[in-house]
Amino acid sequence: MATLILSLLLWILAIDTVVASGCMEIEGNALLTFKAGLVDPQNLLSSWEGVDCCKWRGVVCSNITGHVVKLSLRGSYDIFFEECSCLSGEINPSLLLLSNLEHLDLSMNNFSENSIPPYLGSFKNLRYLNLSYLNFGGTIPPQIGNLSKLRYLDLSFDSTFSGITLRVDDILWLTRLSSLKYLDLSLVNMNTSTDWLHAVNMLPSLKVLRLLFCSLPGISTSLSHVNLTTLNALDLGGNSINSTLPTWLRNLTSVTYLDLRSNEFHGIISDEFLHSSTLNVLLLGGNYFKGMNPRALRYLCNLTSLDLSSIGFGGEIMEWVEMLPRCVRKNLQSLYLGYNNLKGNLSGWLEHMDSLTDIYLGSNLLTGSIPAGVWKLPNLISLDLCNNSLEGVISDIELSYLRKIQSLDLSLNALTVRVRDDWVPPFQLKEILLASCHLGPNFPAWLKSQSQLEVLYLSKSKIADTLPSWFWNMSRFIFYSDLSDNQIKGRLPLLMEFTMLRYLNLSSNQFEGPLPISLPHTLELIDLSNNFFTGVLPNIVLAHMEYLFLSNNDIGGRIPSALCESTFLGVLDLSNNNLSGEIPECIGKSQEYLSVIDVSTNNLVGRIPDSLCSSKYISLLKFNSNGLSGEFPSLQNCTGLVILDLEYNKFSGTIPFWIGESLTLLMVLQLHSNMFSGGIPEQIAQLGSLQVLDLSSNNLSGPIPRSFGNFSWKALKEGRIDRINNISERYSVSLSLDIKGGELTIWRILYLFESIDLSDNNLSGEIPDEITDLQTLQYLKLSRNNLIGHIPEKIGEMQSLESLDLAMNKLSSDIPQSLSALTFLSHLNLSYNNLSGVIPTGNQLQTLEDPSIYIGNPYLCGPPSARNCSVNEINYMDNKEPKDKFEWLWIYFSVVLGYLFGFAVFYGVLLLSNAWRNAYFSMIDIVCDKLCIVTKVTLERNALLTFKSGLVDPQNLLSSWEGEDCCKWRGVVCSNTTGHVVKLNLRNSCDILSREYCLCLSGEINPSLLYLSNLKHLDLSMNSFIGTIPAFLGSFKNLRYLNLSHTFFDGTIPPQIGNLSKLRYLDLSFDYTLSGSTLRVDDILWLTRLSSLKYLDLSMVNLNTSTGWLHAVNMLPSLKVLHLDDCSLPGISTSLSYFNLTTLNVLDLGGNSINSTYLHGCGISQVSLILACAPMSFMALFLTRYNGFKGMNPKALRYLCNLRSLDLSSFSIGGEIMEWVEMLPRCVRNNLQTLYLSDNNFRGNLSGWLEQMNSLTDIDLGSNLLSGSIPIGVWKLPNLISLYLYNNSLDGVVSDVELSYLRKIQYLDLSLNALTVRVRDDWVPPFQLKEIFLASCQLGPNFPAWLKSQSQLELLDLSKSKIADTLPSWFWNMSHFISYSDLSENQIKGRLPLLMGSTKLWYLNLSSNQFEGPLPSLPHNLQIIDLSNNFFTGVLPNIVLPQMDYLFLSNNDISGRIPSALCESTFLRVLDLSNNNLSGEIPECIGKSQEYLSVIDVSTNNLVGRIPDSLCSSKYISLLKFNSNGFSGEFPSLQNCTGLVILDLGYNKFSGIIPFWIGESLTLLMVLQLRSNMFSGGIPEQIAQLGSLQVLDLSSNNLSGPLPRSLGNFSWKALKQGRIDRINNISIYYSVSISLDIKGEELPIWKILYLFESIDLSNNNLSGEIPDEITDLQTQQYLNLARNNLIGRIPEKICEMRSLESLDLAMNKLSCNIPQSLSALTSLSHLNLSYNNLSGVIPTGNQLQTLDDPSIYIGNPYLCGPPSTRNCSANEINYKDNEGPKDKFEWLWIYFSVVLGYLFGFTVFCGVLLLNNAWRNAYFSVIDIVCDKLCIVTKITLTRLKQRHRG
Repeated sequence: MATLILSLLLWILAIDTVVASGCMEIEGNALLTFKAGLVDPQNLLSSWEGVDCCKWRGVVCSNITGHVVKLSLRGSYDIFFEECSCLSGEINPSLLLLSNLEHLDLSMNNFSENSIPPYLGSFKNLRYLNLSYLNFGGTIPPQIGNLSKLRYLDLSFDSTFSGITLRVDDILWLTRLSSLKYLDLSLVNMNTSTDWLHAVNMLPSLKVLRLLFCSLPGISTSLSHVNLTTLNALDLGGNSINSTLPTWLRNLTSVTYLDLRSNEFHGIISDEFLHSSTLNVLLLGGNYFKGMNPRALRYLCNLTSLDLSSIGFGGEIMEWVEMLPRCVRKNLQSLYLGYNNLKGNLSGWLEHMDSLTDIYLGSNLLTGSIPAGVWKLPNLISLDLCNNSLEGVISDIELSYLRKIQSLDLSLNALTVRVRDDWVPPFQLKEILLASCHLGPNFPAWLKSQSQLEVLYLSKSKIADTLPSWFWNMSRFIFYSDLSDNQIKGRLPLLMEFTMLRYLNLSSNQFEGPLPISLPHTLELIDLSNNFFTGVLPNIVLAHMEYLFLSNNDIGGRIPSALCESTFLGVLDLSNNNLSGEIPECIGKSQEYLSVIDVSTNNLVGRIPDSLCSSKYISLLKFNSNGLSGEFPSLQNCTGLVILDLEYNKFSGTIPFWIGESLTLLMVLQLHSNMFSGGIPEQIAQLGSLQVLDLSSNNLSGPIPRSFGNFSWKALKEGRIDRINNISERYSVSLSLDIKGGELTIWRILYLFESIDLSDNNLSGEIPDEITDLQTLQYLKLSRNNLIGHIPEKIGEMQSLESLDLAMNKLSSDIPQSLSALTFLSHLNLSYNNLSGVIPTGNQLQTLEDPSIYIGNPYLCGPPSARNCSVNEINYMDNKEPKDKFEWLWIYFSVVLGYLFGFAVFYGVLLLSNAWRNAYFSMIDIVCDKLCIVTKVTLERNALLTFKSGLVDPQNLLSSWEGEDCCKWRGVVCSNTTGHVVKLNLRNSCDILSREYCLCLSGEINPSLLYLSNLKHLDLSMNSFIGTIPAFLGSFKNLRYLNLSHTFFDGTIPPQIGNLSKLRYLDLSFDYTLSGSTLRVDDILWLTRLSSLKYLDLSMVNLNTSTGWLHAVNMLPSLKVLHLDDCSLPGISTSLSYFNLTTLNVLDLGGNSINSTYLHGCGISQVSLILACAPMSFMALFLTRYNGFKGMNPKALRYLCNLRSLDLSSFSIGGEIMEWVEMLPRCVRNNLQTLYLSDNNFRGNLSGWLEQMNSLTDIDLGSNLLSGSIPIGVWKLPNLISLYLYNNSLDGVVSDVELSYLRKIQYLDLSLNALTVRVRDDWVPPFQLKEIFLASCQLGPNFPAWLKSQSQLELLDLSKSKIADTLPSWFWNMSHFISYSDLSENQIKGRLPLLMGSTKLWYLNLSSNQFEGPLPSLPHNLQIIDLSNNFFTGVLPNIVLPQMDYLFLSNNDISGRIPSALCESTFLRVLDLSNNNLSGEIPECIGKSQEYLSVIDVSTNNLVGRIPDSLCSSKYISLLKFNSNGFSGEFPSLQNCTGLVILDLGYNKFSGIIPFWIGESLTLLMVLQLRSNMFSGGIPEQIAQLGSLQVLDLSSNNLSGPLPRSLGNFSWKALKQGRIDRINNISIYYSVSISLDIKGEELPIWKILYLFESIDLSNNNLSGEIPDEITDLQTQQYLNLARNNLIGRIPEKICEMRSLESLDLAMNKLSCNIPQSLSALTSLSHLNLSYNNLSGVIPTGNQLQTLDDPSIYIGNPYLCGPPSTRNCSANEINYKDNEGPKDKFEWLWIYFSVVLGYLFGFTVFCGVLLLNNAWRNAYFSVIDIVCDKLCIVTKITLTRLKQRHRG
């Protein structure tokens, strides 16, 4: 025994020794051997030294055995910046010595093995294996199936960056992993694993399955046995599964997350789709469903996120939303319905979904205005309604409701945003997008307060102002700013390096001056094109620049070599400037991403450097319109070139043959107007993608190559759009083509054009017949050459030909008759050839009737020529030359000779005679000086002064118009050459919203301006002239710019404006909403004469009679900008025979109610189509836009590899979220930084996909149906700044371990989930939060101590978080920087600090807790405070809160008076002091200066006195609740409270009559409660004028008289429509509730108040009969007339009150039978007819069968039948109605007896006293004694009271 004990002790000692000494030596050596095979550049394993390996990084040992049980060496890899903090090398088999290993994580490293080592299957004890993102390739070894204890397996893969593939050949090894709970094989190729589902179905413990983008071969729609009942998350996204929805999905009863996105599921979403009540996230987007059964989602009451986007559903949006169960609509937080064809408006449904925080309804067909209820949604954080057809005006009133809004996108709608200049928003936006909304003309001043703004998008918002200086201070934190397509003026600051801008777009404005000399180094894109910038390009290095657009300015100087340092440069556009010098040789050398260079239309010289082709991405080179020279540039290495434009230069030499061999992708080759010579190389026909070939105006010779017929353009059309759009991601591709005799600029639809232009060369020979094989060619121009022979006979086979020009050649023979088969031909020129015979006719040729088509062919005859086809007239010879050729040459020679002779004589004299020369030029100078002085000083100066005299100038704006030199006057610009006035700019900075404050000129425009004959620029806009536009303005022949916008002219625009033939800019836009008058156009034809016009704005000019407006506009070939919004256009032609607006850049036809399809057959029709389907590399894509999409192809986003921000929120599309994410290309998922999928019906969980998107900085998945826990990988995302997972069904525990990974987090919202947050008390977070929302999460019972370290916290919401603690003292120190704090609905105890004045709180909600003690001194900046439902005592502090909007103190124990300081809260809207112990009177000042006051509730207190008249000073007063107090006096004077909706004066002491003016003044009244007062008199007839009244309670008063018959005039049924809006307008921050006596009980009614209709007149002295008219109230639900003196019968038509639920007529004097029609009231559930004189049989049937309580009829002795106990026998009911008079005499006899008895007694008593003196004396003595005693007692009592009062 002793030996056994000793052995046991020695064994224990050995174990302790092993544990104490660390890990096993053999395992430590194995790890060192493993380390030796690794490459560790970051020295991550520096701790792997010493003996104890258990202390090494990533190594965990067992506390019992000392064996290594865990090895976690997970790396970190930034896939966006391609930075890897990871290990590489090889995995040494020495790891096999770790035989007790249970956890192995080698993910996110870069090992060199080609495949997963098979020996990893030998770790028999392994429970956790993570080999994700290891760049392994090949096949997953089946030995992995030997790990029978494995619970977690992650082999997910990403081939985007590795270029290799990981695959599964046979999935059966998976079936052996019976303990597996988590499986992720995402992006592993499983296309051969046909039995994958059956293999997975054999894993009974599986909870999470991620198989996204696995190329699954299909899916079984049914399973004989479903073994996946424990599955929580299923992600099958991105697999292109073509199937109906599997029926076995309904058996997944535990699933919380289901993602089936990016597949090809089709069919109907049936009502048996899912039976899982636990589902939180449903993601079904990106599929091809045909519809959805209305009951499909009936079990999904926990759904918080639903995504039905991009499915192509159409119809009314309200019908789709109402398909959702009511519980879903109530709980939804994120709603995604974008990218569908949903139509309708937002009213009647969206404003009722109060839980919504994120709404994304963009890119639908929504119309109408945005209802007020949407702005009032209390939790709204992001609102995206962009790209719809919404309209209306948005003011600061609506915007002020958005307290929490952070992202607002209303762009691409017809909305007008109109706010006050001094308005300060209550929110802080991060993103605001208002493109195409009407904000102008002033720059929105309210943006100055937005200190957190990051994205600003105000393009096309009609701003015509200068940028305020504070805007550039804002740019320090804005990184995206787009103000393009406005009329913003001014200069940019010279120093801009202090900003953080990454994207700056100021294009298409009116900026001027030099470019900044320093730009932010962070800039990636800058677009300053289409402005008036001057100076030179600054020589600064912009290392991150990717896109540089400076086109269409006036920039000079050289191209700086610093541009070569922008190594990421992709697009360089310097076109249309005055640049000179040579192109730097370094351009392109180190710029490997360079794809577009456009330096066209400058003054560049020299050669094109060879370095351009160093970039393999070069696709467009435009060097046209310069002075470049030399031979054809060496571009052989530019193999990706698509467009090459060298026209209008001085290049010479031959066209090289290698073009056809090297530039195989070339689509456009333009060499027009150079000096190329030689022949056209045959190899050029090898350019199979070529569609535009322009070699015109060169010196080319030789024949046209026959190989041109080998072009196969028709077959190659498919790839054109892709190539053009690849260039058009950030660059607008446009080309100038000579089409149909005119030069037109083609863009956007370039891919549609096919053209060959070889004109104006020296080409010879015949036109090859092979050219007719080009059957899709549209434009062929061979004119001005030396071509001979005949026109090819097969010319008719070129069926697409629209233009054919063969003029000025030597073609002969007949014109082929087949030419008439060219049905699209609209331009033909065969002039000046030797053609003969009859001109063909028929088909399209009938329309080409211009004789000039055939001129110069003397032997052609027939129409349209004037020559008849007689025999004599067509007798000719082909070889006969024109007779007069030499005669014309002789005339030319004579003219030239005469000119040279005269020129030589004149200049010879001046050259030889110095005196003559000096005299001549002196005379010229004198004449010019005198002319300039006379013209400038006398005529034009006097004209301007005369013009000034006709003006009214209250602000003395023209004070500088004095002195001789008018060129120095304000607004006057003279020519530096001639001295003439060329510009008059009197545009004013005027507030057009109010003419009263308009600092502008007025009066009339004097015709003296006509003396300014050289005027080119006239701007009189933003002034206030009177009358009509002067017709004489049409006489300024040189005018190029005319702006009369917002000048308040009216009448008709004079047609003389059409005489301004040189006009380029015309703005006559108007605003009738401000002027009250109308400007109109009667005949638009004058517009056609303005052929040079580029800009036209007639907005708000009435064009309703101008039916030909489109054809008039179509005749303006140079037009670039057209604004015709709100012009009442009479319609639009859907097709044009000839489209001339190909240069149009901007087209605005908004607000015209045009009912039509889009234009066909023209360039404009393609604009929207291209934007809808073009693949573009957007930086940000918000898919809540106006389009008519029916769904989204899985490949729709395949080109968006540069996408950084993606918003698919509020589509209301469901399905598995993983499937939706997998619709994104892999490159997008890798690069994406911002992901918004909120407000959808996405289901599934977050595992297997979210943690792999390592570039994410902002995640918003709120308001979906997501379930499961938050995976650890999400917490480990390295760049996470904001994480929004609110309003889902997520569960699990979030500990400080997970939270510690969030190093950069600033915004965290996990609210409205089933999460538990459990952290250590001493934990200190590594982050600094700005916002944290953990509402409805379990944090308690202790208050979270870790919040103490959050020194930057601004918003805090811990409501409903089960905290049962006192607030720590440091919390109030935090309030110095917290502005929003919500701790409501907890069990927090304690007292508030008495001094709170130093906090920054504007919102404080501590309601529904257990706070006690007195109220504190509150901060002056508080706007909303809610301390209701606590135990506060004491009095209300008399402090002024000037910013206070809402004050809630109800349900406490506060006493004392209402302080008068409340009157100083001038912004007060809601005052709720109900259910306290307040006393005294209401201060007389309440309401006087509080113009926004709308709600006052002081009910259930001890207040007395009268109600002050000042309450009605506010026009917004809608609710007054004074019930349950001690108020007295007559009915308060509330006539001026015309907006009153609810008035409750019940349970007070009011007296007097009810005034008649109630029905006349309070027309919006819905609730009138006067019960339990002392009102008397009758009910006024006018009360029936309250058409909106739904609750009338006059019970328990002293009212008398009959019931007004006018009560039947109520038309409540018709007026139900507006009730919800009125109640909701009150309910923004106040919970409306009233107490109603319903069915015999007093019940509080709230939320559904608008559903109730009730009349209670009980307990009064009303008399007379019940009027029959009362039965007209067919929607009345509750009628109580009990306890009155009503007589007569119950109305026979009572049955017409079909909605009646409660009827109480008890305790009256009603008689006769109960109408049988009472049984027709099928909704009746409460009836009381007791204590009347009713008789006869009690009716039965229908609803009355359920009312079997005998007490209903008690007190009516003559009623019989059930439920009473009296049978209806002959004896018992033998009575007659005329027996009434018998009872009447019986009552008279009783009255007579009583009076007789009284008289007898009085006589006896008085007779005794009269006859007996002793009795008389004794009686009166007793009376005297009693009176004396009473007087003594009274005096003593009064004396004592006076003494007490004095003491």
